[in-house]
Amino acid sequence: MMTDMAIHSDLLIPPGEYLEEVLEYLGMTKDELARRMDRPATKLSPIFRGRKAITPDTALQLQKFLGVTSLHNVKTVRRYAAAFRSGNARQKLSPEAVAAWLRLGELKGREIECAPFDKSLLESTLPEIRSMTMRLPDDFLPRLTVLLAHAGIALVLCPHLPKTYAHGATFPLGREKTVLMLSIRGKWADIFWFSLFHELGHILLHDRNAIFVDYDNGDTRLEKKEKKADEFAANTLIPLPQWSAFIGRGLFDADSIRVFVHEVGVDAGIVVGRLQHENILQPSWKNNLRTRYEWS
Repeated sequence: MMTDMAIHSDLLIPPGEYLEEVLEYLGMTKDELARRMDRPATKLSPIFRGRKAITPDTALQLQKFLGVTSLHNVKTVRRYAAAFRSGNARQKLSPEAVAAWLRLGELKGREIECAPFDKSLLESTLPEIRSMTMRLPDDFLPRLTVLLAHAGIALVLCPHLPKTYAHGATFPLGREKTVLMLSIRGKWADIFWFSLFHELGHILLHDRNAIFVDYDNGDTRLEKKEKKADEFAANTLIPLPQWSAFIGRGLFDADSIRVFVHEVGVDAGIVVGRLQHENILQPSWKNNLRTRYEWS
């Protein structure tokens, strides 16, 4: 996962293909949008299909959503400017989609009450957060949200929008609050936990006021920080001495993985995911030990 850093596009209006995702997250139907904009739903259909450009009236509606007086200002807002930077992305990402996704995180983050940021308190909660990997989302999410809020972190889960390719993001919201966004991209539970600890790594190891939007974009200029955040996530979830001992045994069958899981106290999928990432197991092997999270 890398953080975007270079100008990618001059387009400023989100295309209809991911406006649908925005509406879904806001719980708004296309018909409701049409009523709010005082126009027939049939007039909006070509926009959602990508067959018609967004009109100035529609742009004004989007301005209100993005909290700017002009869409030309989107790229000048520090939080959204990060969306318009990229390296050599393998995918054709859309900076407009990333900006919309960040705006969703900002809106949701404002609703979450947080104590002032406390680095020491955040560090002290890591063992309990790590233990949550063994539990189901309905069980751990309320407690996880509260723990992070007490440390000044607003945890925001936003669905992955098309052409964002984002796993997570962190950015400041006021002087004392930091938003930590996760998309659950790919739906694998182990990716969710790795992404969470990766973002926590950025907050704890780097400037809390920096803006990180993490996705696979091939940018090498932030490689050092991204590598540090990756190492923090991997070694917090599975301490390096225990991982090295496990790898040294060379036994990666299901029973051996379950024994190791009992030793380290994390979900089996996290072990399998790391084995796959390090090319010790093929990507399709032992996926029956991994868990998927679904949006509800």
